[in-house]
Order: sequence, then structure tokens, then C-alpha cells
Amino acid sequence: MLMSFSVFAYIGTGQPLVPALIIMGDSVVDAGNNNRLNTLVKANFPPYGRDFLAHNATGRFSNGKLATDFTAESLGFTSYPVAYLSQEANGTNLLTGANFASGASGFDDGTALFYNAITLNQQLKNYKEYQNKVTNIVGRERANEIFSGAIHLLSTGSSDFLQSYYINPILNLIFTPDQYSDRLLRSYSTFVQNLYGLGARKIGVTTLPPLGCLPAAITTFGEAGNNTCVERLNRDAVSFNTKLNNTSMNLTNNLPGLKLVVFDIYNPLLSMVMNPVENGFFESRRACCGTGTMETSFLCNARSVEGQVKVYPWRFSAQKLKNSFMSTVNHHYLLNFPHIPPSIPPNHRPKLLSSLSLYRKPERLFTLSASLSLSPATIHECSSSSSSSSSLSFEKEETEEIESIVDGFFYLLRLSAQYHDVEVTKAVHASFLKLREEKTRLGNALISTYLKLGFPREAFLVFVSLSSPTVVSYTALISGFSRLNLEIEALKVFFRMRKAGIVLPNEYTFVAILTACVRVSRFSLGIQIHGLIVKSGFLNSVFVGNSLMSLYSKDSRSSCDDVLKLFDEIPHRDVASWNTVISSLVKEGKSHKAFNLFYEMNRVEGLGVDCFTLSTLLSSCTDSSDLLRGRELHGRAIRIGLMQELSVNNALIGFYSRFGDMKKVENLYEMMMVQDAVTFTEMITAYMAFGMVDSAVEMFEDITEKNTITYNALMAGFCRNGHGLEALKLFTEMLQRGVELTDFSLTSAVDACGLVSEKKVSEQVHGFCIKFGCLLNPCIQTALLDMCTRCERMADAEEMFDQWPSNLDISKATTSILGGYARNGLPDKALSLFHRTLCEEKLFLDEVSLTLILAVCGTLGFREMGYQIQCYALKAGYFSDVCLGNSLISMYSKCCDSDDAIKVFNTMQEHDVVSWNSLISCYILQRNGDEALALWSRMNEEEIKPDMITLTLVISAFRYTESNKLSSCRDLFLSMKTIYDIEPTTEHYTAFVRVLGHWGLLEEAEDTINSMPFQPEVSVLRALLDSCRIHSNTSVAKRVVKLVLSTKPKNPSEYILKSNIYSASGLWHRSEMIREEMRERGYRKHPSKSWIIHENKVHSFHARDTSHPQEKDIYSGLEILIMECLKAGYEPNTEFVLQEVDEFMKKSFLFHHSAKLAVTYGILTSNTRGKPVRVVKNVMLCGDCHEFFKYVSVVRIKRKMRDEDVDGKCRNMSACSLTTSYSTKLFLFMVPLVVISAFVFVNIGPKTPTSFLTSLSTTSHLPPSPPLPPAPAPAPSPLPPEILPSLPATSLSTKVESIQDDFNRTIQMNLINVTTTSSNVTSTASLEPKKRRVLSNLEKIEFELQKARASIKAASMDDPVDDPDYVPLGPMYWNAKVFHRSYLEMEKQFKIYVYKEGEPPLFHDGPCKSIYSMEGSFIYEMETDTRFRTNNPDKAHAFYLPFSVVKMVRYVYERNSRDFSPIRNTVRDYINLVGDKYPFWNRSIGADHFILSCHDWGPEASFSHPHLGHNSIRALCNANTSERFKPRKDVSIPEINLRTGSLTGLVGGPSPSSRPILAFFAGGVHGPVRPVLLEHWENKDNDIRVHKYLPRGTSYSDMMRNSKFCICPSGYEVASPRIVEALYSGCVPVLINSGYVPPFSDILNWRSFSVIVSVEDIPNLKTILTAISPRQYLRMYRRVLKVRRHFEVNSPAKRFDVFHMILHSIWVRRLNVRIREV
Repeated sequence: MLMSFSVFAYIGTGQPLVPALIIMGDSVVDAGNNNRLNTLVKANFPPYGRDFLAHNATGRFSNGKLATDFTAESLGFTSYPVAYLSQEANGTNLLTGANFASGASGFDDGTALFYNAITLNQQLKNYKEYQNKVTNIVGRERANEIFSGAIHLLSTGSSDFLQSYYINPILNLIFTPDQYSDRLLRSYSTFVQNLYGLGARKIGVTTLPPLGCLPAAITTFGEAGNNTCVERLNRDAVSFNTKLNNTSMNLTNNLPGLKLVVFDIYNPLLSMVMNPVENGFFESRRACCGTGTMETSFLCNARSVEGQVKVYPWRFSAQKLKNSFMSTVNHHYLLNFPHIPPSIPPNHRPKLLSSLSLYRKPERLFTLSASLSLSPATIHECSSSSSSSSSLSFEKEETEEIESIVDGFFYLLRLSAQYHDVEVTKAVHASFLKLREEKTRLGNALISTYLKLGFPREAFLVFVSLSSPTVVSYTALISGFSRLNLEIEALKVFFRMRKAGIVLPNEYTFVAILTACVRVSRFSLGIQIHGLIVKSGFLNSVFVGNSLMSLYSKDSRSSCDDVLKLFDEIPHRDVASWNTVISSLVKEGKSHKAFNLFYEMNRVEGLGVDCFTLSTLLSSCTDSSDLLRGRELHGRAIRIGLMQELSVNNALIGFYSRFGDMKKVENLYEMMMVQDAVTFTEMITAYMAFGMVDSAVEMFEDITEKNTITYNALMAGFCRNGHGLEALKLFTEMLQRGVELTDFSLTSAVDACGLVSEKKVSEQVHGFCIKFGCLLNPCIQTALLDMCTRCERMADAEEMFDQWPSNLDISKATTSILGGYARNGLPDKALSLFHRTLCEEKLFLDEVSLTLILAVCGTLGFREMGYQIQCYALKAGYFSDVCLGNSLISMYSKCCDSDDAIKVFNTMQEHDVVSWNSLISCYILQRNGDEALALWSRMNEEEIKPDMITLTLVISAFRYTESNKLSSCRDLFLSMKTIYDIEPTTEHYTAFVRVLGHWGLLEEAEDTINSMPFQPEVSVLRALLDSCRIHSNTSVAKRVVKLVLSTKPKNPSEYILKSNIYSASGLWHRSEMIREEMRERGYRKHPSKSWIIHENKVHSFHARDTSHPQEKDIYSGLEILIMECLKAGYEPNTEFVLQEVDEFMKKSFLFHHSAKLAVTYGILTSNTRGKPVRVVKNVMLCGDCHEFFKYVSVVRIKRKMRDEDVDGKCRNMSACSLTTSYSTKLFLFMVPLVVISAFVFVNIGPKTPTSFLTSLSTTSHLPPSPPLPPAPAPAPSPLPPEILPSLPATSLSTKVESIQDDFNRTIQMNLINVTTTSSNVTSTASLEPKKRRVLSNLEKIEFELQKARASIKAASMDDPVDDPDYVPLGPMYWNAKVFHRSYLEMEKQFKIYVYKEGEPPLFHDGPCKSIYSMEGSFIYEMETDTRFRTNNPDKAHAFYLPFSVVKMVRYVYERNSRDFSPIRNTVRDYINLVGDKYPFWNRSIGADHFILSCHDWGPEASFSHPHLGHNSIRALCNANTSERFKPRKDVSIPEINLRTGSLTGLVGGPSPSSRPILAFFAGGVHGPVRPVLLEHWENKDNDIRVHKYLPRGTSYSDMMRNSKFCICPSGYEVASPRIVEALYSGCVPVLINSGYVPPFSDILNWRSFSVIVSVEDIPNLKTILTAISPRQYLRMYRRVLKVRRHFEVNSPAKRFDVFHMILHSIWVRRLNVRIREV
């Protein structure tokens, strides 16, 4: 089976045939690892590793060479793999492999532990460490090649039998050899799977040798005087080897890519032993005889010391092993093992070697074994046949033997708990039940052991079996249940104890029950127990007192004062008592009181603080920023010797991180002798807080055992530092590795999506969060809403906000969506929402919300409202907040009010660098460069460290100063790196080029661009191009244009620039090509908008807007203004219209720009003469509008302007330039008109935006994925492995449907596009242009499904389709036309692949003649169907898992055991089998798979595998929402009782007029509903015929046919076969249930043809039924007859019958289409 080893002859190339040889196992292959251990089993110590000639120690478990040494030579290695624990195991010596084997090791860890050898699991851990070392030497890529190409040899098992099982009577007592083999093979299977998980793909394992022929075995277990092999041992070896072969084959089948070979050493060694002469020596059983060492007197077989050895036996054995390796590798076969005849001599009890005894007194083991072998009857018979004195003596001996047995049981239970072996515990439990006299103490030990091993059910069974449980029994059960998170069960046991009243609780009982109360927050019960403790007198116990204080400290209704009061009342206190009360004070933020108590604690004689005391107080210092006390605690920890305590060091790391002392943090970490997960998490958090991302990543990678907390810390750090892409990659890794996800994990992943700002990625993560079931978590819900606002999904965000759960705080959601409106250029909506939520009290005004609304006011130029916000902040005490002050400065700056901005700056108590940047920006907006530079000088005087934005602003300020200051600008730009340690970026170059261009230094600007150390971006070229236009320099402009056109656009603004250049040059076809490419990539130009505020209302306009209520007046006024301006000399500049239209259309476009409409409205509504009209734009003002507004001012105020000559021309054209670099506002100071043109949208993302998919595909293990063509309609798609990679890395196009419960729509989750935002356009686009390519099968399937979705959604507006069989019509259907179209699409497209794995009766078979008949009928139809079933899984839309829960209950489940584990294991193993064999399960995490079950245990079975229950489509009869049935994902199917397997005699009934009985029910008590029905109606009314049992001679079917209504109450399972029986017989069903989802309720409107009654209305049942008029009943009756076809079982199936309805329900869930909502 080792198909790719390709070991032929070694050709002298100097290179081995494989990169490395990895060896694990026992002494057969140990190269000296044991020599480093404290064990007697060493290769340099007798009887091992002695040379046969000189008797010197070889250091290896052979006379010089191991079998694997010959293998290494044959593979071409020039050296042998070094022992991993030796000094040679370092550097390049490790690159050719390593030996991890340890003599006396085995598959069973207990074997190795007994001899102090290295267990197989520890060898695996050493191998992991070895992998890290190799990776550090050669790198990850080369290391992976070594590990996957290396041969991993495993040779072990002999020690398990010879040195453990055969000499251990306890193991002999518990296990047969066959059972022990199964135990070892389970360990072997787990080991191989773990090795596979670490990258091993070539594994070889040796069989057991002929155990009975080994010299030690003959000496120990053979007959005296006989030198032949012990055949029973050989037979055990053959049995084990056969199972090893089968297990290896299964592993190979289940693990893709694994090459696993079983090397047969049994036959070669047996041949050597049986035919020594043929193999070159006289005697082969000599062992160590002749070496002259002590072992010759013990293990040497005396009869073998004859003749002369020609070939050393162990050397020959190694040679045979090597030959076995090589032959197996060459022939690629698994070897078969011979059958040994069952002629086995009688069993002989092995002679127990005192040196290998498991007990101090080995004789007792024999007594134990002998005692257990006698039945009570045998013992009684022996005793009755003795004399009286002998009888007494024998009874005494018998009692002693039983006590000895019980002592042995106690020891076994300790071993079982130590090694986590429940089988031993179960064996002791069985023996315990056989004891004639109950041993309560042993029963208590059994309870404790079961609970330690995690088996609460078995522990409770032991407890119940005790006739007189003691307080220890109760206490053990209560504390164990509490440990296993079964606190409610623990409380029940305590109540049981109190109710019995025989046993009184002791102090340990009270501690256990108080712990349970705390864990489930039953604090009121804990307070009652407090009273019981006082009455019982156990308050003096220090343990009970500590538990009570812990109870009150955790109770939110209590305060630390209650804890202090209790603390004062406790007479005896220990360190835990003080720690509890200190912790309570710290939790409530009362650090001062906590420290006072700490000082008091230090004064108590004999009481010292511990690590918990210091760590708690250090956390208090961290939270309260108390540096002095924290350092005091640090010094105390050093003084009292607690610096090596983990918790103290971890707390100190967090403390110094809080105060920014990274050097101290690193020193603490380096001095720590031991670190744990908390340490690494604290270090990662500290590094991230200081922006040391690389150090944090390095720390994370050094963690050997990563957990959820470490992953969360790194992911949150990435988000904090703006590395959203890295955070998403880490989230991907968490999913790939199966790391448990928490709410914090999902919140960080959602935040990362917001940082990346990619719409498709956000939709995928959003869908994953919904499937994860965390929509009720307020943090995640708010984060999702914020993510939608950052990823161009404002419609989704608005829908989320409108449907916000009432039980969640909406204030944060309101703040989040306000910020989204502000970010997405919708300030008018933000303002409207602000007013509405403020009136509805849905918004809490704090610093964050006030900051957001101030930004909106600044964007709109709404100074008046901003002033009101400032007043509110002042009154509310928020004015001290620095961020709020910065927002006020920015708001006043954008509202042209520099004076108020300066006032705010001067009144702020403290400033940060943002404060200075905001004020500098204010001066720049006012074109006041001198003031900006003066403020910059003040910053330098106060030693304020600038950031990148500061320098960008200061450089830009030189545009608005005198030209003689240009040299200072040049010096600042060139000295950025040397003085401020800031590397110039694109923004700095752009600002500097604009300054040079402003002053006409175009050549220097061009030289600056040419000398840039990186490729200049288009923004830099655009700055120079604008300057060329202002200065009319065509020569430089041509060169710049050439550079721009040669650059491939990366964002929408660059596309627009290229298109405009071509349009301005008259190259319309090229311009259109650019725009077509832009459209293909999904980019769109953000529409230009203008706002004006009138009477505290925001009015928005876009070009040619007709939506305003005063549209007619506005356009009429605009026409008048245009005419007046034309008369005054205004000429429309059509050069600004870059479209291929005639001049008339160009002028029309110019006349109706949004800014012109807004100004017109402002003039029309202006009531105050001389008051400015303020208009705000989201993009730069075009040149024609600028010119038009000057003429409007001339017309309106007769040329009375500021900054304007009487001729109507602007004196400062540079200030009005449309290409001003840093104009977040462009001001035209005209009276009475002010127009504010704003860049609302700025590029806050990466400068070189790349697709998330492309970014991920750059890693070594993921190939790049081309972009998919756009889909015609939103549709559920599979998750790419980069985002939710439980899928293989090769399945980049894999899809999973994601249902958004809160959104009545589907999400298309194809990762296609990149979302970016630029200065004037917002767009969504893919990274690469669309290319023609061949679609994969999966893509073709998804496109077909998308067409089906589009067709289904269009059906509601189309005419009904003719159908020869049936056309669904009427109120029985929620949406008849959509259902019919969906059904036709199903018949046309739907293909299902039925997995062929599994054999009947559990698989591919089911019952067809019972209440569970639907299960068997469906399986039969799927097995025989040719229309929907496909044999090609690549063409399948869904995958059917054909197992039968009913059959599992019958054949796998142990009756009355209530143990579901056999069923769970069967389902889980089947899914693992198909998941390993096929890629389809893993690629979708089971979301396109479905099961069908009619048994009420179907839901329980479905959760055997987490993805099956949570992701897959489950078709269930027991559709109970209280049992996690999800109607949007799962299918409710009818429960049909086919007694004969067909519908013969079941369908049909008389007309309504022939039905004299109003309602009927007959059935026994089953579930909670029927007793209520029977209580009120059983035999009490002639109209309501309710019977527990029908009277003798009465026909059930006749009663049904004579009844108008059939009462269908739920049993224990909510489904009832009476529903279908009623439909068959023409009865109108009356559904009485709770939590039941009727079958096909997404298609059928059950209220139209059935009566739904709540359990509470059962007494009113007759009133409800009689209130239905005859006319209404007839309608319901006719509808019953119509929908009956959907519940009929046909063979073969017919259209629209129950089989096809089930398929249709699965079909629409695969499509993710809601029929009711279309």
C-alpha cells in the first residue's frame, strides 16, 4: 500500500531515496534514548546492548546495529538517525531524521510509565518539538517537504504483552488477550492519525514477532525442561497482527494520501527460530547467554548453550527486519499472517517476576485472582464440607481474602483514575456488584472514580445501588456533578439527601452544594443553605465560611459589605478567607479598602500572603492606574519569594503593560522559569498595545499548544493595529485547526471585516455568525451592524437596525449606524436618525455619539446644531474629553468658523496630536498658511511629537504663504526621516508636489516624482497635472499624461482620471473602453450631491433632481437665474462636460448640476437680505458652477463681492482652483453666497488595495482563484476555504448556503470583489479583469441554481403555468405560483448523490410497515430513483446520508440502557468516513447534505456530529422547536403509519353530511398533552368522542370516517400519525401541540384546512369547533381533499406526493429560497 515510496536500488547519486527517516517505538529500534532516562531498561546496562564478543556496552539495544540501521543504509543514508535525546541531536544532524524510540515503551502508556520509559504519546510530543527545530533550520516550506516525504517507522507492542500483560494478573483478570489487543490497536489508530495530522504521509509499522519463541518468554512461560515455543503466546501475536493489518487498511482508506505499510517480522523470525541451521547457526534461542553477565542466571535458557554461533541472533533478526522492510516496500503489499492450529497446551499461570511486580506484596495478587475465580456457591460448598474448626478458620481466611480483593479494587480504581481508563473502573464495578456483602466504602470510591473520568450516569447508578449511602456518598456525587457542569443534578441530589432525612450533611457537603449554587447563580438557594449551616453549627468551619463568602461575592444583589460582615463573623480564617474578601473588594472597584485589608492581613501572626493575594491586588492596581502600589507589590513579591509564581508574573506583565514599560515586561518574561497560556496572552496583548505586531506574531508562533484565548488575543491585536486582513487569516486558521470559537472570536472577526471593507467577505462572515447562533449577543450584533456600515451594506445595516431585538440595548446600535451614515456620505440620513432616536430615547448621548453627530454637522455645515451639541456637552460634563474637543474644532473649521475653532482649542484642558492637526487643518481650510506654520512652530516649542498627518498638513500649508518660505518647505520635506523618524509616503510626496506646482516649479516637481524611492501613485501624478493646467504648461503635462495612461488603474478615481483624459482629448472610444472596464470590475462613480439647510432641515439635491417637493419652483427659479447670468456675461463652459453629446445637451447637463439646484433653492427660501447662502457638496465644485455662482452674486447684489473685482473675475484664482490639494473644503467667499465644496469621502484603506482572495492565495498552501463572473441574482454560495475553511485547501470554489434569519433575503458569498473608497467615488470591484475561462462543475451548478432562484422569484408576477397533472391553487398554499415554479425547477434541475458507503440494515434500508414507514419509504425511493439521483457527485446539488435511526435503535442501541453513545458513534463514524473519502462534506461543512429520520430520537442522533446538527438539512418527523428544530434550515415531514406498507384501505371517506360525530380521538396516555385532553373530555360528550381505549368491537377507522374533525394531540414527540390519518379519511385535523412545526408548513397554510388549538384551550374545544360554520367547514373539507395528495405514499412515487414534497422542501432549503416571502 506504500504506493509512492519507490524504493528500488540505490543509485550512486549521493542522495537518499527519501529526505529523512523517523523512528519511534520500543527497544527493537531504540538507538540510545533510554540511556538518558532514570530507568533500568538501558542499552548500556545489562542485559541489553552488550556486544557478543567483547561484552562491552554498545549504547544501542543490539550488538552494534539495529534493523532500522540496515534500512537507513538501503535507503541511501550515510549516517543513522540520531537518538533525539542524545547530544548529537542538533543542527543539520536532524535533517536526515531522528530516533525517538524508547526501550520498554508500548502502545499502552501504562507499560512505558511502569518502566519509566518514554511513552508513545511523549515520543509524539518530542516529534513536534523536532519539527519546530527543523523548521527553524530550513524554513517552513522545506520542512513540510521533509516531513511529508520522510518514512516514519513504528516498531512496538512486544513490551505491552511480555513486560505488562502476561506478568500482570490484574490485566489478565480484566482483559482477555483479544480485548487487550483491541485496546492496543485503539491506541495505535489514534497515534497514526495524530502522526498524519502532523504531516506524515509515509508510515511503516512492524508486526509483533513470535512472542512465544523469545528466550525470555520460553523461560518464563514455557514448560519446565521444554525448549519449544509457547504456542499460546504466538497465537496471541498472530491475532494481534491480523487486527493490525485490518486497522491499517482502514486508516489508509480514511486518511487521504496516507501510505501505510505493515512490515511482517513475524514470519522471518519464526523461520529463523524453527530452522536455525538453514539460517546459518546451530541455536537461535540463546538470548544473552554467554555474555558473562547477571542475566544469564535468570533469562538464559540453559539448553541453548550448546554449539557455536555462526551468525549472531540479534544481528540476524535485524537483517530479517531490514529485508522485511525492503521487500514490503518493493512489492507494495500488506502481508498476510499464517493461521496457527489451535493445539495450545493448557494455560499455566505465569511466574511473577519480583522485579517486575506491580505491588509491594505480589502474593496478594494471586489471592485476588484466585478469589475472583471462585463463585459464591463454590466457596459455600467448600465451607460446608469442612469440620467446625476448619469452617471457622476458612471463614476467617475467606474474609481476609475478600478484604484483600477490596484492597486490590481500591488500587485498581486509583490506577484507572490516574491513567483515565474507564474499562478498569467498569470491571471493578462488575466485581463490586457480585460481592455478597455490600462494601459502601468501595461504592463511594467507584462513584468518585466514575466522576473523575467524566461518567456521571455510571456514578449515579452506583449511588442508587447502595442500600445505605453515607454522607460521603452524597458528597462525592454532589461535588462530582458540580465539577462536570451538572449543577442542577447536584442540587437534586442534595434535595434527595434532605428529603431522606437519614444522613445529615457535613462541612464538605455544604462546600460542594454552595459551589454548585454559585455556578448556576442560584444565590437565593445558597442564602437558604446559609441558614441551614448556621443551624447545623458548621459556620466554624473555615472551608464552609470561605464558600459562603464566595457565594455572596458572586451574587450581584449582594455587595462587598455583606462579604465583609460574614468575614467578621467567621471565627477561623485562613489565607483563602482573606483572599476572597480582598477579591470581592477589588471586583467592586474599592481598591483602597482592599489594600487596607491587605495591610491588616500582614499584621496577623503566622499568616502570609500567597500568589493569589498579590495577583488580585496587582489587577486592582492595573485597573486603577496605581503605579506606586503596583511597584510596592512587585517589591513584596521579590522579598517573600513569589516571583516564580505564574499568576504573579502574569499580573505583573499586565500591570507594566498598562503603564507602557515594555522593557520591564520583556525582562519579567525572560526571567520566568515557566510560562502558560495566560503568560503568552499577556505578552501578545502587551506587544500589540505597543504596536509591536511582529513581536506579537513571533510570540504566538512560539506557543506549542495554542488555545482559544491566545488566538483571540492575537486577532484582537491585529484589529487594534489596523491589520484586518491578518486578523481574517488568523480566523481562517482557527477554523482550519478546529479551535473553539467564542463570542470574542467572532466579534474580532467581524471587526476585521470592517477594517478590510470588502462586501463579499463581510457577507460570508455575517452568514457564519448567523449559523453560529449568536444573533442575540449584543456585542456581536452591534459589531455586525458596524461592519455592514463599513462594507457598503447600508441597506443591510438599516434592516438590522429596524429589526433590532427588543431585549438588546439599542443605544450602541444607534451610535454605530450614525457613524455608518457619516462614513458613507449620508449625513442627511444621519441627522434625521439622530433626531428620531433622540425623541424615542433610543440614543444615549455620550462622548462617542456626540463626536459622531458633530462630524455630521461639520459635513453639512450645520453650525447651529453643532453649537447646541457643544452646549449640551458642556452641561453634561463631557467637555473634558479630548476626542470631543477635537470633533468640535473640526466641525467649526468645516463651517467656516475659525474663531470658534480656536476658542475650543484654547479652552481644552489637554491636547493630543489630533488636536493640533485639527487646528492646523482649520487654518489651511481658511487659506491661512502663516497661522498654520505659526501653530507648527508652537508645536515644536512645546515638544509635541508630530505624526504623518501633521507633516502632510504642514507641507500643504506652504501653498498659502509667501514664496520666499518655499525653502523651509523643502528642508522640512527632506528632513522628515532624519529629524522626525517618519519615512515620506505618497501623501507627503503629493503635498510637496502640489506646493511646488502652486509656485510654478513644475520641473522640480517632476524631478521629485522621478526620484521617488517607490513607484509613484496616480495621486502624485494628478497633483502635478493639475498644476500644469493652472500654469498652462503643456510640455510637462504631456509627459505626466503619458505616465498616467501607462499606469494600470487600481481604484475608481484612477479609472475616472484616465477616462476624463481620453474624453478631453476627444478619444471617446478609449474613454468608453476605460469606463466599460470599470463597470466590468464593479466600480461605480459615486453620485455628486449638494446639501443646503433651511429652517433646521437638510435638503439634498443631485444632478437633474426631480424629487424635491418644490421641484417646479426650483427649476423655474433656476431658469430665471440662468437668463439673468447670461445677460450679465456668463458663458457655459462645456469643456467640463466630458461626454460625447452635442453642445445643447452639454449645456443642459451644466445647467442642472446639483449645486446650481441647491443654490437656487437657497435663494428662493432666503428671507434675510445679506445673509449668506451655504451649500455643501460631497465632491469638488466644477469650474462652470464656480463661474456661474460669481455671476449669481453679481446679479443678486449688483457685484458686491468679497475677493472679487468689479469685472466679475476672481482675484485669487488659485484659491478657487478645482485642483487644490488639501481642500477638504473649497470656499468661495462671496456675498451673499457661500458654496462649500467638500471631499466627504477619503481613502482610509490601503494605498494598494488588493483582493482579499488574492491576498490569501499568495500563501504557499493556497492556489490563486480567478474571479467569478457576476451573478444575476443574490444567491447562497459556498464559503471559500480562505474564510470558513473546514474545507480542503484545494476547494477554492466550494460553497455553503448561509441563511440570514434577520434579513428575509439570501446572501451571495462568492468572494469576487474588492470594496474601496476614494476621494470622490465609492466602488466595488474585483482585482483582476474578467477573463474567459472554463467554469468548474461547482460553478456551473451554482449558476444553474442562481437561474432557478431568479425564475422562482419572478413567478409571483407571471401567469400560472399549465400542468397536466396538477396546478397548485387556493388558500392552502402560501404562494401557489411560486411553489409551482419551484417544483418545476426542482424536476428540471435537482440532483442528489446518495453515498454508497454502509451496509444494511443500518444503511440503505429502513422500515416500510410501521409508524416509521416514511423513513424506509424514502430510502427505498432514493435507492431506486433515476430522475433525481445522480451517480456523479460532481453534478449533485445535495448529498443524502442514507442511514436509518430506526434501524440503529433496533440493532445498535442497548434496550432500556438510555445510552445513546452507540448511535452517536455510528453516525459520527459514518460522517467521518464519507468526509475523509470525499471532499463534499468538508467543503461545505455539511451544509449541502441532508438526512431523514422518523424516529423521535432523530434530532438526538443528528447532533452526534456538530456540523450535521447545526449545518445540514434535517428532514424530521419530530419537528420540535424546543429540541433545536430550525424551520428555516430543517424540514418537517409527516409521520405516516403504514401497517401493511401501502395505502390500501386508508384513503377515502364519506361526505361531510354522513359524518355524525363532531370530533374523535382514541389513544393512551403519552406525553403531557393527552392527559389534559382525557381529563376534560374522556367519555364526557357524545359530540367530542375522546377515548383512552376504544370500546370492544369499535373500529378505529370507522370512527375516523364518521367524524368531522380528528383531534391530533402531541405525545412525547410532537408529531402525530393522526394528522395524516385524518387527511386520508377526509377529517379536518385539530392540532393540539406546543413547539410543533407542521409538515411542509413553508408551502402549506395549515390554518386554511386545519384547526390549531393551544393546550390551554382544550377545555373550550367544543366551543371552538362548533363556532366553525357549516360553510367554513365545507371549505376546509374540500381543502383537505386537495392537499391530501401531498401526503400520499406511492410506490413508485408520483408527482406532488409525499416523496416529492419532501424533496421539494430539501430543494428550496438548498436554494435558500423562502416560498412565503417571495
